Amino acid sequence: MNRLLVVGLCSITLLAGRAVGAPPRDREKKDREPPEKQEKDKLYYGRTVSQWAQALKDDDPKRRYNAVSVLGVIGPPALPALPGLVQALNDKDRDVRAKAALALGRVGPGAKAVLPALVKALGDKDKEVRAQAAYAIGNFGPGARSAAPALNGLLQDKDPRVRLDAAYALWEVDRSARNAMLTMIAALKDDDRDVRVSAAAVLGRIGPGGQAAVPALTAALQDKDRNVRWWAASALARMGVDAKKAAPAVVGAMKDKDPAVRQEAAAALGRFGDTEAAVPALTEALQDEDVDLRQNAVRSLGQIAAKSEDAIPALAKAVKDKESAVRQEAVNGLSRAGDAKAAAAVLVEVLKDPTSDMRYPAADALARLGPKAKEAADALVDALDDKDTFLRVHAARALFRVNGQAKLVLPVLLAALRMRAWT
Repeated sequence: MNRLLVVGLCSITLLAGRAVGAPPRDREKKDREPPEKQEKDKLYYGRTVSQWAQALKDDDPKRRYNAVSVLGVIGPPALPALPGLVQALNDKDRDVRAKAALALGRVGPGAKAVLPALVKALGDKDKEVRAQAAYAIGNFGPGARSAAPALNGLLQDKDPRVRLDAAYALWEVDRSARNAMLTMIAALKDDDRDVRVSAAAVLGRIGPGGQAAVPALTAALQDKDRNVRWWAASALARMGVDAKKAAPAVVGAMKDKDPAVRQEAAAALGRFGDTEAAVPALTEALQDEDVDLRQNAVRSLGQIAAKSEDAIPALAKAVKDKESAVRQEAVNGLSRAGDAKAAAAVLVEVLKDPTSDMRYPAADALARLGPKAKEAADALVDALDDKDTFLRVHAARALFRVNGQAKLVLPVLLAALRMRAWT
């Protein structure tokens, strides 16, 4: 039997439930105007880009502020408005200037006229304008390396928010700028809670490569403010294996008094890979009443299971959780297990579950395991005779992936296609 035919039929049957309507007899003629003309006439919040650009000259500062805000939201398509946005950096209203800086970072990275204007704005008398200008320059990446000296000077700004945004921008344009990382790390200890939160969030955006901040972020897990603790856990999660040394502290954060921090800590452990302390802590979390915590713990166990067989017993336990979302997450985790034989044994039992929300994912998980789940072949063959048409199709797809038995699979798929209820 042609293997391509079977694969094609599998795909067709899985998609056949979607309603396919006949094309209308009378289609509207395609717009033959050039793309430039179409973009020029396109409306954003009721106006074209040129009309919003014209509003930058309005006498009312509120209308000018609204115009720069909308142009920033529009992003790159607002490129024709760049001259007006650059001019708005000199607006007499500080809120308009700050918003113009932010908009330029979204609209104009790469445009030669923008960077010098933003560098000049770094010297604005208003701290918000300086901060937004720095942040906007960061969006330019290495292409704005010429702005590094000006950003470096801003690391001494009297305002901590400005220093932080300047440090982030400097890191984005020049990854060798060690003083930028030191400034961000120092901000984690600032007296202002909002600065500490922002510092952790910025380090999270940096992600892998920010391992120099791991000790400071680990310490921030003990911060008195729950938002700082949450962002610290989130930043460590985004750093992945680079933050593996923080695993013991993150395990401790799973006992945090704030549920959101506990949930983020559970999510972070899966990003670190196989760590000695992770599986016991995540397994214990499966007893918690917090559904989101259990789901995050199971997701992390699934990530760890790819390299550690120790996670499989916990996942086997989680497939019996009282919440469907947790059970399905466990099944998904088993599909990534390095010990496919042990995972397949659990999934075969899930195929007997009385609910379809478990049986279908179990069959799909076996399909993802493929030939490594050959021990599940007999159970999948039995499922081909199930009274549930959808399960039969899922099982047929899985069986073909496991052992390529087209002879058994094809009749099931063809029968499903002939059923009016299926199509």
